[in-house]
Amino acid sequence: VALVDNISMTHVSAGSHAGTYYVSQGVGDVTGANGTGAKFKIMIDDASNVTIEVTNGGNNYNVNSTFVVPGATFNNGVTSANNLTFDVAQLGHGRARCRAVTVESDEILK
Repeated sequence: VALVDNISMTHVSAGSHAGTYYVSQGVGDVTGANGTGAKFKIMIDDASNVTIEVTNGGNNYNVNSTFVVPGATFNNGVTSANNLTFDVAQLGHGRARCRAVTVESDEILK
């Protein structure tokens, strides 16, 4: 898993789940999607905006598979009504950086 999308969560009230959470599939925190070993950093701000960073992409996932993080994982989240769900948007491993390269001469390519 490289990127996720379709993030959805029902909050008790604005900011009630604020915090940073580290969760992993296969250890009770994350269920749902096929595959193994994915780990995520979930950040919820005081306005209840959710940001998810993939910290370990895991193996054998499919695009559009859905992850579920139980509501009880979060501050003040005690029921499945507070579950966080998100989908696999893009597959890949690790983090990548890209830099534009301008070729000024075809001599470099020989």
